Amino acid sequence: MMIKNIIIKGARHIVGQAVLNKASELYADYANNVNSKETLVNRSKAQYILFAKLRLTTIKRGFFVTDENNEKKYSVKTGFSFLSNQSIKLYDSKGKSIGYVNISKNIITKKKRYKVFTDNKLIGEINRKLSLGMNWDFTIGKERLNVTGNFLRSHYTVLDSMGKTIISIHEAYEERDTYVIEYFDFQHEVIGLLIMMAIELVHSGN
Repeated sequence: MMIKNIIIKGARHIVGQAVLNKASELYADYANNVNSKETLVNRSKAQYILFAKLRLTTIKRGFFVTDENNEKKYSVKTGFSFLSNQSIKLYDSKGKSIGYVNISKNIITKKKRYKVFTDNKLIGEINRKLSLGMNWDFTIGKERLNVTGNFLRSHYTVLDSMGKTIISIHEAYEERDTYVIEYFDFQHEVIGLLIMMAIELVHSGN
């Protein structure tokens, strides 16, 4: 009986230490990835950065997007599409529609599908994988991107089919509802915003 108690106590210690280690790991991940807007900009090695900040003067949730010179580039607005499938839409600085992300749900499997449109044409679909963090496959024509988020959903990395980082998306700490989007390739500007919009839909409970 004494040996059994020793084994049980030892097992509890090991499990407790494992939980402590995991908590420490999560905190380190949080501290490393969730930072102030200023810190994220200062340590960035990206070619280009955009900021999507929550609009506080609208009834519907939305964002205005600016560049590093604080010039307005885009606006993002939430809405509802046909049959009440939630969507989020992207406009240029003059109010012209550029694209949107639409959610639909399979009635039988309950699986959600994130469809991405530009110029009212379907260009791709985002499929979520089962994961503790965020793990998506984003297929655009023949190109396949992978979107990976940390456990706390505060930092996302977008990889191309060769495994190269092309976009990095952060939630800025101390800046309420602000996304910092780093681009390592100029040609993916709109794609990066559409991915950020899909992330926003998930954060809103979709």
